[in-house]
Amino acid sequence: ILPAYRTSREVFVYFVVFISVGAFGVLNLILVIVLVEFQKASQLAADIQRATRHVLLMRAYEVLDPEGVGYIERSQVMLLLDELYQHYSDFKKAGVPKGAARDILVDILDVDGDGVISVQDFLYFLDVTRIKLSQDTSVTFLEKHLPVMVHSHLYQWLRAAVHFPYSNLIVDFVVSVLIIINFSFHLEDNYTPTKLSVPFAMTTVLIIVLEALVKILVLGVNGYKRSFRNRVDFVIALCALVCMT
Repeated sequence: ILPAYRTSREVFVYFVVFISVGAFGVLNLILVIVLVEFQKASQLAADIQRATRHVLLMRAYEVLDPEGVGYIERSQVMLLLDELYQHYSDFKKAGVPKGAARDILVDILDVDGDGVISVQDFLYFLDVTRIKLSQDTSVTFLEKHLPVMVHSHLYQWLRAAVHFPYSNLIVDFVVSVLIIINFSFHLEDNYTPTKLSVPFAMTTVLIIVLEALVKILVLGVNGYKRSFRNRVDFVIALCALVCMT
């Protein structure tokens, strides 16, 4: 096994440099380029969506204001809400607002508070209805049930560590180094654990599992699973725990 390594131990330096430059240098550079291009494409798509929404809202306003007086009455907005909540599934799931809730919804839509809905007010229609329909998934379990812990210095430190731009890179580098070192203990036999390999293997698994747990605590389950990388890390953590048992 690894005859080149047994012949020349300096090969280990080559592999460390190769992995460091390739995995943490060139690969990250490629990912950055792809990410920048993706952000540009996403921004372009968002601009097109905003422009399309503006055009559609203007057409809808023209239907509600056929005479072109420049405003519509609150009663017309009420009828529009009735139609939306009756025929569109997203509105049906949210439930039809009644009484004071409906008045508040229209009051929010009446941005300038003049009692009528102008063109400028109507352009906020989707944003206002989104306030009614959206559900806040950003609140984590700790923020909801243990707010005292959220204000602790430990939680704030963990949160800063999770949101640190290079936290994932640091963890990946440490885990990669530990795996390489652990692999070097099995040059003669890959299947027999040694006195040194077991602590390194347990440390590697512990780091992977702790990373997943800390991210779940800080980001919440919904925030954690939004990232594809986090989902992959979670599967790796489960596999590592199974292998250790």
